[in-house]
Amino acid sequence: MDGRTPKKPYRRSPTTFGLVSEEARPSLDTARALFESAGLPTVESPDIRAWLVCHAALVFPLAGAIYAAGGGQERLGRTNDALRLGIRAAKELFVALRALGTRLEPPRVGKLLASPEWLLMGTLRRAFRGEGARVAMFGHANAPGGRVELGGQAAILDRIVRESGRPLPAWDLLLPQLAGTAEPLPDGSRELRPRLW
Repeated sequence: MDGRTPKKPYRRSPTTFGLVSEEARPSLDTARALFESAGLPTVESPDIRAWLVCHAALVFPLAGAIYAAGGGQERLGRTNDALRLGIRAAKELFVALRALGTRLEPPRVGKLLASPEWLLMGTLRRAFRGEGARVAMFGHANAPGGRVELGGQAAILDRIVRESGRPLPAWDLLLPQLAGTAEPLPDGSRELRPRLW
């Protein structure tokens, strides 16, 4: 089930491809052609290394927010502090990556940095409510071995962003959630003060 309804057709996001070396161009072209022939749209990133690290800088804080809310979809919607920490940690990571000279990829990631927290709270709450999030985000995070996989990859990202020397207070709170070494926040927790920006 992919969430399609007669009033809400399913919009498939493109799969991002990229090259580390131009020598792999024939293989990339073949892979993209296979996806496209199967009706799966693709897009090529001009800087796949930056795209991958930026993708991690968004996904891992959101996964940390899921774990901070005890892994439950409805509980995350009620637990403002988990959502706030996810947003703040993602912003911190993007600032750190930019300080390291990493290009924000795709460029629309810059909109996250420019968006106020209150707007992102509403956007995330709606996004996490849907069937797509249940399958893609919660399903992956809560799958057997999901936390081990995400926690290990988050530790690699952590080593990268620490080189920036930037403060990462929200990320510091979520990293133990990803590692499985912290208790979830209380259900419905609203202790963190909202930020206007």
